[in-house]
Amino acid sequence: MSQMIKLAVFDLDGTLLNQYKQLSPRTKRILNQLLEQHCLLAVATSRPPC
Repeated sequence: MSQMIKLAVFDLDGTLLNQYKQLSPRTKRILNQLLEQHCLLAVATSRPPC
């Protein structure tokens, strides 16, 4: 039985964002695939709030 991912939590720097502080095309594609599967996406970071 395959299990569906319901929630994915990511760090920003070095995980979601590359050295240019941008999402790579590959990362965008994977995030979109997760969204298409109705997976919730969240960010957990140690960055201070704005």
